[in-house]
Amino acid sequence: MTWELQQQIERDYRLSLKRVFDQFVHALMGFGITDPRDISNLLYSFVDTEYFKEFAQRAASDMVTGIMTGTAKSWRAAARESMQGKRIYNALMSEVSRETISDTFWGLVKSNAELISTFPLDIAKDVNKFITEETFRGRRSEFIAKDLLEKFPDVTKGRINLISRTETAKANTELLRAQSEEVDLPWYIWRTAKDGTRVRESHRIMEGVLCSWNDPPNPEKLAGEKKSYGAYAPGEIFNCRCWPEIVILIQQIKFPCKVHFGGVIEIMSKLRFESIAGMKMAA
Repeated sequence: MTWELQQQIERDYRLSLKRVFDQFVHALMGFGITDPRDISNLLYSFVDTEYFKEFAQRAASDMVTGIMTGTAKSWRAAARESMQGKRIYNALMSEVSRETISDTFWGLVKSNAELISTFPLDIAKDVNKFITEETFRGRRSEFIAKDLLEKFPDVTKGRINLISRTETAKANTELLRAQSEEVDLPWYIWRTAKDGTRVRESHRIMEGVLCSWNDPPNPEKLAGEKKSYGAYAPGEIFNCRCWPEIVILIQQIKFPCKVHFGGVIEIMSKLRFESIAGMKMAA
């Protein structure tokens, strides 16, 4: 799937989430709230409405469907370019493969619907924490409520941006992992958005590195940073806009190339890579 298409799916997901929470914020402003506890109570009530439950399911399904459609286009393009690509595409279209990948698809829909459903509850917890802290400071309820109503749009916007970006990238990676493992394609090239300072340093050093699903890198450790998030594939960490370019043909790799192997990145020749990969990749 192209980077542009992934961005479009992310934008659509973000706008979908924004629309429903803008409606909620607009409703809050019209209630004339003076007791801040009413805000958290309304959030809890909102989560239980059939409208919101149906929205969460629909928004999650639309996003994951978009990702699935995008990856299918990529595999079809590969099928047009080579016999190897055609063989892989046909294998993915088999009944067994479709069933396996369908499990991944519905698992992603379920997890994203649950994430959307817990979003208002997380905000409610923050609201209650703010109320407690400000009450201990001796502030009056109506002023606490006023502050919360002013902060609310920015709080929801920040969380919506984080959810849409993170979950779109994670869904893309998880579907590609399931598809590539189904047809025995264990290698991918780590790709970043390549937009300068917006790419975190630990991911910038991963650009163009050949990695295996079976041996994910620890980018922060490789970059010598103190804080680590463990080993993961591109797109699997918060706010990550990287993605895996699945290696179908040996021609995709320009040797010598950077390869992550055994916790380090080394520059390998084609012969060295084939020896550690345990096979010769089809041309």
